[in-house]
Amino acid sequence: GGAPPPADGAGRLGLASAKDNVAKLQHALRQSAANDAPRKANSADWDSMRTGVANSSTSSLFGLAKRHEASVDDLLRLWEGNESITDAEVQKLKLIELASFFLGPGRGDSEECALWLRRGNVEDWVAHYWFRGAHPEHLSSPRERQELGRLVDMVLESAGLFQLPSGRSPGVRCIRTFSDPLPVLHRSVLVYVGSSLLAPLLTRQVMRSLGFHRERVGGLAYWKRDPRKDVPADVDLAGQTPLVFVHGLGVGLVPYYLFIYRLSRRHSGDMYVPEFPFLAMAPWESVPSAREVVAQLQDMLAANGHTAAHFAGHSFGAVVIGWMMKMSLSSVIQTTLMEPAQFLMMKSECVAKVLYGQPKTCYETLIRYFAFRELFTVNLLCRNFFWEQSTMWPEDLTVPSLIELGGADHIVQSLFVRRLLEHERAARKERRKNKRRPALPVTGSSVDLRSGAAPRRPDTEDKALEIFWCDGFLHGEILWQTKAQDKLFSKMRQLRGADANR
Repeated sequence: GGAPPPADGAGRLGLASAKDNVAKLQHALRQSAANDAPRKANSADWDSMRTGVANSSTSSLFGLAKRHEASVDDLLRLWEGNESITDAEVQKLKLIELASFFLGPGRGDSEECALWLRRGNVEDWVAHYWFRGAHPEHLSSPRERQELGRLVDMVLESAGLFQLPSGRSPGVRCIRTFSDPLPVLHRSVLVYVGSSLLAPLLTRQVMRSLGFHRERVGGLAYWKRDPRKDVPADVDLAGQTPLVFVHGLGVGLVPYYLFIYRLSRRHSGDMYVPEFPFLAMAPWESVPSAREVVAQLQDMLAANGHTAAHFAGHSFGAVVIGWMMKMSLSSVIQTTLMEPAQFLMMKSECVAKVLYGQPKTCYETLIRYFAFRELFTVNLLCRNFFWEQSTMWPEDLTVPSLIELGGADHIVQSLFVRRLLEHERAARKERRKNKRRPALPVTGSSVDLRSGAAPRRPDTEDKALEIFWCDGFLHGEILWQTKAQDKLFSKMRQLRGADANR
């Protein structure tokens, strides 16, 4: 498929929203670096750290090794546990982040962007991601051109490249997920026979054996398990509160059988597991919009006599839960987000590394081949997925939330996300402590940078926010590590009790 047509002005990101997200991303970089940075380092320290990361960050499949440039996340992992950082080092991190969006034979070292990057290249990048796939030449109205110029100025000023020459470097191009050729590999028709026929048949048998029965409302098929009376009170997750589990990308529910089995034995109320074919590597070209998915989940709850539920989800399933929180917050009582993919979606590592970067391990190579090189999955991510609609910030978690992160996750920028969540949790704790004092300006990742933004609702400021850090866990490892699952279930119970006592 080609690039989507440029959206009308009303459909694009407004300047206030775009400035908000640019500024928040810049703040996120600074905050994460401040939490993970080393002692005051000189140039030799910086160079040795980058060299060490680059030497350790290689592809080791079948003995083949390929060096790759150290990323922001690589450096933050190396810095973890240290104390301070210089402004010069923060500036270098910003340059690395910006440079990671650009490819081509003319691209030089990330820290020397001024030598190979031009203002026109940055205009191409901003226009593509902030104007829904547009090219600068597509922005015909003076207002749009002015908006583009102001956004580019913000990016260049933040990166210390405000004097960047105009024009474009011919050997440099930005990654354009909406219009670049899809990075897919051929699949035999037998693969789709498996994902579209065999996997659903297996799921039917497994889910029935777990006590679920399949129902449908509108265009949504889902599995329902009625309340159980044999769940001991000391392990019951939520009493009679309905629980909705949302799967992520993959072969439907197949990777989640063990987790669903163990979760269902610890929940006494109604339990629902919706099926989304567009997440299941099935030949499903028509991708529903976020609003359609939210409406389907609302209908599912209403058809069973519920107005709200506890939502739990993994990876892209957490993105779906984010849609619910943005468009139907009253339907969400509590969330459990496992390796959530909706935080910092516009970091270069979320865009470039997952789709275009070199895998470093056999596990990453397998995930790349079976998920991020499959036609319909890549069609979803590159042609039907808009970051401004799906991204979330820690302050957007306005219901009690438990977030599980894997320390060795190569898809979710877990260390970055962890630092943002820790800062937000500390800010909430401080607000609870000072809630009887006169209100002070809020700092950190929870700042709403939009001019004239409405103040926070008092009843959402102190909602519980818990982090479950699984050190060394790969993406998806929580699905088969039963000891970690037990800890997760325990934290889910504690979160419910803690919020009830606030």
